[in-house]
Amino acid sequence: MRRREEIIRTAREIFSQKGFAETRVTDVTEKAGIAKGTLYLYFRSKEELFLAVIRDAAERLRHSVAEALHGVEDPLERVRISVPVIFDTCRREAALYLAIFQQSTFVDNEHAAEMQALYEPLAYDFQKTIEEGVEKGVFHVGDPQILSHGVFGFLASLIHRWLLMEASGKTPEGYVEKMTDTVSRFFCYGLVGTALPEPDEIGRELRKELGELLSRTRKLRSRLEEWEDLLSEYE
Repeated sequence: MRRREEIIRTAREIFSQKGFAETRVTDVTEKAGIAKGTLYLYFRSKEELFLAVIRDAAERLRHSVAEALHGVEDPLERVRISVPVIFDTCRREAALYLAIFQQSTFVDNEHAAEMQALYEPLAYDFQKTIEEGVEKGVFHVGDPQILSHGVFGFLASLIHRWLLMEASGKTPEGYVEKMTDTVSRFFCYGLVGTALPEPDEIGRELRKELGELLSRTRKLRSRLEEWEDLLSEYE
């Protein structure tokens, strides 16, 4: 087990430096000081090794978030805390996460599907937080599962764009802080927003507003007629 972990750590370093496409199995074995045959005892291919690296990254990210949320009961606070932890983790291992985000061009469909599944535990944790918030009346949303997957899709796209800016050295000053604050506000305000009324309720509200408007119109017409009568007396 220790040898397998050593291989993953070495592969993480190589993939971070060279990306998936440019990394060769021999790059990993030479750096780790092992024979190819030894690596193949644990991983059948470069794709499988890359999956192990991603799984390790996802587990470490999940652990970082769980550690930051330890003892935090309020669902809204849990969401607020999670965002900067995710961004900070990605910033500390920017090269690795950029390699992970850019892998889709090179990994076959079978392994790509497995890769997506590695992030399910993270999405599930967020889903449970949303469900707790809904139960407590703090969040007003639709389907928590759909929302949790949507959130992670949004975050992945945003982080990928940011990491590309980091790699090119074109990240504006204070961008990460602004990004963290903006996303935290976006999620929190969106989750606690008032739920959209049902169609029947919308109809009732519209009829009520229309009735009030007609009543005010009749009163104004009556007042206008009174003023017209008064003016006619002075003519």
